[in-house]
Amino acid sequence: MHEVELAEGAPVEIPVQLRRVRGDAQPIDLLEEGTVLIGQPMIRRLTAEGVSDAELAAFIRSEARTWDYYLMAMSCTFVSSDKQKVVEGRVRISFPPETQATSHSMDPLLLEEIRQLSHRITLTVPCVIVNPELTYQGDRNKKEAAVTAQGEGRSRFGWTFNALNGRPLHGVQRLRVVVRVPAGEVTAGQIDVAASMRHSKFSMNVFTYESSPKQTRDALGFRLQ
Repeated sequence: MHEVELAEGAPVEIPVQLRRVRGDAQPIDLLEEGTVLIGQPMIRRLTAEGVSDAELAAFIRSEARTWDYYLMAMSCTFVSSDKQKVVEGRVRISFPPETQATSHSMDPLLLEEIRQLSHRITLTVPCVIVNPELTYQGDRNKKEAAVTAQGEGRSRFGWTFNALNGRPLHGVQRLRVVVRVPAGEVTAGQIDVAASMRHSKFSMNVFTYESSPKQTRDALGFRLQ
């Protein structure tokens, strides 16, 4: 196993716009600033020379002619208040399908609450697996999670966030993933965000907001190279 310390970058406020309304119509300007923050992704290419674990180095070396592997770390922060409570969220990373970029070893896979993970990441082989943390909540017939990874092994993947037990989403969650891309290619990716809020003025109504592709492309577009 090989440990890598890779912190996420400075947080960026993501403007989100009202997309769909369940219930009464609502002015967009009711949304408080700083509700959704995304840490600028920090990216490190994994090389045989850059890891101390012999097995991991041998694996990366054996794949070098075909695939490059990148470790990507970022954070997501949802901010709830007395006026508005975040009840659902989504962070999605996408690459054009023709690039053949795919996600591996998404972390966290499943968490029962939003909580900070360590900056230190343990990598193992095969397929450069990030050491996962698994926790569950619920009875035998129903498992609920505050954070769930989706789309591992695909070019579009990400995490969903859900409020549990009447507690709104609030706090920072570190996110990590290993991305595999064809060797030697420069690959551009994009991050987009969605969140659903319950505003105190509108009682139980929930309003869904989404970031625009241009906004996230300008603020959080990135390249693997």
